[in-house]
Amino acid sequence: MTFYLLAPLLVNSRIRTIFAIIAASFAARFTWYAMGHDIDPWTYRFFPFEIGLFVLGIAAYRISKIVSWWPGQKLLYVIFALAVGSILGYDRLGLSQTSFVYLFIFAALIPYVFALTRSWKFDRFLADMSFPLYLAHWPVWLFCRDFLPVPWPEFPGIVPALASIVAAAGLVIYVERPIERWRQARIRSGRNTFISRGVVAPVMLQARADGIIE
Repeated sequence: MTFYLLAPLLVNSRIRTIFAIIAASFAARFTWYAMGHDIDPWTYRFFPFEIGLFVLGIAAYRISKIVSWWPGQKLLYVIFALAVGSILGYDRLGLSQTSFVYLFIFAALIPYVFALTRSWKFDRFLADMSFPLYLAHWPVWLFCRDFLPVPWPEFPGIVPALASIVAAAGLVIYVERPIERWRQARIRSGRNTFISRGVVAPVMLQARADGIIE
């Protein structure tokens, strides 16, 4: 939640500030691990350690705008396939000791993946699901744990994961999008009212000046 509050400030920060945040975050993380604290919650839930990972995407995007090289369409599909394949087959890659190297490489691929998928409606839908998924996953997990009957499948995390995805999709379709349509309608209505007043008022004043109306 903290990152979502800071995101508007972070995306507009200077690149040197972004790199400083990444360096400080990873330095603090690995120093703390070296002291024997590489356990939960320090491994993935402590925000000062995690913010470095969050802003990797910002840094990658900024660098991609500076670098003159840009891959062709076929290479973009190859990059996309590698990124998706690395996610689906992460457990088979044997990267437990070098997972941060993987994350840096993956972050470097994100701008190119986005360049390929940004016009896809499905990609936009997944982006819209990001925050609802974050909000829904914990209460969904508690519901699954307390109310769903056993036995659980061989991989018990699959059930709450799929349920969280369904819940997030429902929030986007039935809550976020109707509210956004209502909000846009109010903006358009206010703009039209402002324009109509801006047109009608001078006409009325001129008509009164000419004695056409009182």
